[in-house]
Amino acid sequence: MAWHVPAGRGRVQQTHAWRVCRVDRLGSQLAVTDYHGLEHEIALSDVAVPTAPVREEIERELEARAGRRAFDEAFSAAGEVRRPEGWIPAVGERVVVQFVPTSWYLAEVLARDDERVRVRFVGGTSDDRYVPASHVAPHPAGQPAGAPPPVDAWVLVPSARETERWQPARVVRSGAELEVALRGGDQRKLPARQVIVVE
Repeated sequence: MAWHVPAGRGRVQQTHAWRVCRVDRLGSQLAVTDYHGLEHEIALSDVAVPTAPVREEIERELEARAGRRAFDEAFSAAGEVRRPEGWIPAVGERVVVQFVPTSWYLAEVLARDDERVRVRFVGGTSDDRYVPASHVAPHPAGQPAGAPPPVDAWVLVPSARETERWQPARVVRSGAELEVALRGGDQRKLPARQVIVVE
């Protein structure tokens, strides 16, 4: 069964779920880009054109995803996490580890060499692994308090549960207590001593 799909937005059937995609080019196969920015070629029979209300929902979701993607890109471009000069992670120390570019998790140092650190993620959320030393930051609880980060600085903030991801955030109000804007637009207040600064 073939559908006539105008260029624009549609839903693409993927194994067990529908995935929102932008239709980039029409032909015997459609060239589409999904909400992760990945390009695909798909058959017309695998496409459904949404109704107007669903299209509006899709537009809102794509706009929200674009905002989250822009937030992540700005965080990634902000620099490296702040580490005390000469800091070397010690075996047994609690640290925060970069899992993927914008995902950092609490871990314990198991071993280290000059360029890598072997860590165990708190709660066993992932296998023990070696990571580059540049992907490891000291947990703020084990560091002396410094000056609070300024407004518009990027920071990592802990989640409510220690097994959850540390969240990238932008400082919107500075002081001993910070107010930060999170990826989805929510704001949160927390003591400045609990964050890791990115610079």
